[in-house]
Amino acid sequence: MKKNKAAFTLAETLIVIAIIGIIAGITIPMLFGGSNDAELKAAFKKMYGEMTQVYNLVTFENGTPYKCTYLTSGGSIRTECYEMYNAMLSKMNYIKKCEISSYSALGTCIVSGGVIYSDGTESFGGCAGYSTANQNASLSFVLNNGMYVFVYGAADPHPLFAIDVNGFKGPNNWGKDVFGFQIKDNKIINGGCVTGSVANQTDILSGAD
Repeated sequence: MKKNKAAFTLAETLIVIAIIGIIAGITIPMLFGGSNDAELKAAFKKMYGEMTQVYNLVTFENGTPYKCTYLTSGGSIRTECYEMYNAMLSKMNYIKKCEISSYSALGTCIVSGGVIYSDGTESFGGCAGYSTANQNASLSFVLNNGMYVFVYGAADPHPLFAIDVNGFKGPNNWGKDVFGFQIKDNKIINGGCVTGSVANQTDILSGAD
């Protein structure tokens, strides 16, 4: 007598298909999320290098560093920050600029809701100049690669600026796709006021993340 061959029933087949779907739903976003993180980190490293080159170039052409820097000894010099940022902008390919104190940056040169932390909170405390209200009044500009840059301070530009390397696409969060920079002792360095993102940026630059 021939033995009956084992076969999946329709119900068993549907269960297997459902399980495969659940696994795919979990793993595929994780794979794409990891890839996106790598792209954002690479973009941050690239912009860090490019902004440093632009800053060094305008400093050389000016003949002396602009009076726009924090000092290791304490305090800052900010009398030529506006001139410095405009000099840097002249060396970059940009498609849109929002003037300082124009109160029109959000939705024009910066994502409409402003840059915030991933938990939905704003940047306050020692970084009040990066609040969404101040972002709206900041000197800011959109580059032709889709990234945007905005300067700390609504009426008084500081030696602090930030770049959203993912542009308007999102998530528009500090330390995720938005990174802070500062000018200290006439050099662009990693960091700049935003709590929680500086350590992450340092890890990215060192290859630890």
